[in-house]
Amino acid sequence: MVSSFPVPDKAREDAVAEKEMEVVMNIITSIRNIRGEMQIPPSRKLAVLISVPDKQTKEHCRSGK
Repeated sequence: MVSSFPVPDKAREDAVAEKEMEVVMNIITSIRNIRGEMQIPPSRKLAVLISVPDKQTKEHCRSGK
């Protein structure tokens, strides 16, 4: 309770990884929103088609990284 708050190490930041993770989170949020609007339960598995604006994002989505 008396320790100082940890200070982030700027050397460990990865802007590319943050951008890629933002794309993944936006895809998941969009799918969840559509499920809610269409009253599809989260337990039901779906096949989805994702349209992306550029080749780099497409490759990132396909790689599953």
